[in-house]
Parts: sequence; C-alpha cells; structure tokens
Amino acid sequence: MSKTIEDSLKDLILARYKSIREFTTAIEMPYSTMDTILKRGLNKASIGNVIKICRALDISTDELANGRIMSNGDRKKFLEEPEFQDRLSSVASELDISTDELNTFLKSNDKYNISYVKELSFKDLLQFFKENYCTSPKEYEFPPEIRAAARGMMDLPLEKQKTAIEMIKFLSQKGKEAKKD
Repeated sequence: MSKTIEDSLKDLILARYKSIREFTTAIEMPYSTMDTILKRGLNKASIGNVIKICRALDISTDELANGRIMSNGDRKKFLEEPEFQDRLSSVASELDISTDELNTFLKSNDKYNISYVKELSFKDLLQFFKENYCTSPKEYEFPPEIRAAARGMMDLPLEKQKTAIEMIKFLSQKGKEAKKD
C-alpha cells in the first residue's frame, strides 16, 4: 500500500514536532481540525488551513496541492538546475528582459506549480511568461525600477494596494498642479 500525501505530511510534522498536538498548538489550530485533515484528506481542508500548515512547515502549498511535499528552499533550488536555466535564459533573451527578473518572478510567486513550469518546452515556457509575466507590450516602455515597484505592489495585501494607488494618484495630481504654477 503506497503512502498518501496525508501520511507524508504527518511524518514531516512528527519529524519536526513531538506530536501532532504540539504542532497544532504551535500554529494555533484546533487538534480536531488537523486530525480531520489527516484522516479525511487535504483536498477537503480549507485553503486557509492548508496555507497555515505549509507556512509552519516551510513547504510549498502549490506542490502540496499536487501531492508532493517540497520545502520552499528545495523549490527554489529546483529552479536553479542548469538545463532549466538555459531555457529560461533563452526565454529572457526572446522577451528582451534579464534572466534574473524571470528567476525572481518564479521564486517569489508560490502560485505557480514549479514542477510543471520546469518541464515546459521552450515554446511553452515562452508562452507561460508572456501570459503571466508580460502583462502588455507597453510594460517594456517602463524602466526596470518602475516595473519592479509595480511587481512589489502586487505582493501587498489588497487594502495596502488601494492605499498605494491612492498615494500615486495624489502625487500625480500634485505634480500636475505644480506644472500649472
């Protein structure tokens, strides 16, 4: 009988904590919730609980959703394999951006299945970045520091994004008023 992802998750927890109860106390989750997740399956757990578990164990939520346990550190190392870096370099050249930008994009976005992305052919990898990284051809008209700031804003919670946008509008209006004077 093969080991389920829940069994592997339980083994990982027990390798790092004395008991499941100690783990649930550490992450402030009711023991009964964790017990239910391990018995009934991760696919029945709320996304919030899965994220809480993954953060505490420093594992990729994306990989866990695909039935694999991969530490976030291993996830990043996975991307550094020479064959993948060669394809990534070719894609960066085709898109006229740096390989470092694409690496940073992948390493800082947990929402992409790295195992899937890593196996894409050059053509499919190029399409992936066109759809997920290059939001529009006009993006290339902005200096790298402006693109980096905009990408950084995407990491903020929605409320803080709204506040940042309001600040940009305010500063833009002040700039227009200054030009009139």
